[in-house]
Amino acid sequence: MLISLKIKAQDCNGTNKQERRVLKLINSLPEVVKENKIRESVHSITFLRAYIQNTPTKTDQYYYVSTSEEKGERLFTYDWYKVNSGTYAVSYYDVINGKTMSLSE
Repeated sequence: MLISLKIKAQDCNGTNKQERRVLKLINSLPEVVKENKIRESVHSITFLRAYIQNTPTKTDQYYYVSTSEEKGERLFTYDWYKVNSGTYAVSYYDVINGKTMSLSE
């Protein structure tokens, strides 16, 4: 199955206050923090970081954010999340099936 997403932004720093808040939310998820602590303990030089892949539009109120590691000029993506631009509620996004799930699922 081929997945195609229209990527508008790819930034791990954020270009405004709202984007920085979204990135901070994802970077502070327990799964991301735990993985980065493991990587730090084995002296890894690559860490997971949140990247905004798509910003909200008039018809879709979500930020689409991936957790990825950067190796040279390539990003290796592990997970996807959707963040509501109004409430900042975070959901897990199954990009393969196009399904949104709660973090507890």
